[in-house]
Amino acid sequence: MKFNPKITLTQDGANVDLTDFDVKAEVRDKARSYWEEHSTKNKSKNKPVETLEVEDEENESTDDELLDDFKVKLQSAIANMSPAKFEQFSRALLTKMGVEFTNKGVQVSNDGG
Repeated sequence: MKFNPKITLTQDGANVDLTDFDVKAEVRDKARSYWEEHSTKNKSKNKPVETLEVEDEENESTDDELLDDFKVKLQSAIANMSPAKFEQFSRALLTKMGVEFTNKGVQVSNDGG
């Protein structure tokens, strides 16, 4: 990268003590509030309030559609698993949920389901 003498730190930037510098409080929080304020101003200039309510409803329906799509894909994946794979999946899921298993039943039963 080439040196660009036109880009320099401001006096405030040059005086920052980096040993006690909190990036979240000093930069990110301030930037977030700045951009949220400007975003709100821009939205109010361009669109009426009624449109924002409709967009919120559309976002909720989009979220519901994504969740429904995920559920369908998950059900399809489970339905296509072999019985042995389904048992492995079920045990892993129950283990993550905190269920403790004994060694009994670890072997595949070959009963078709």
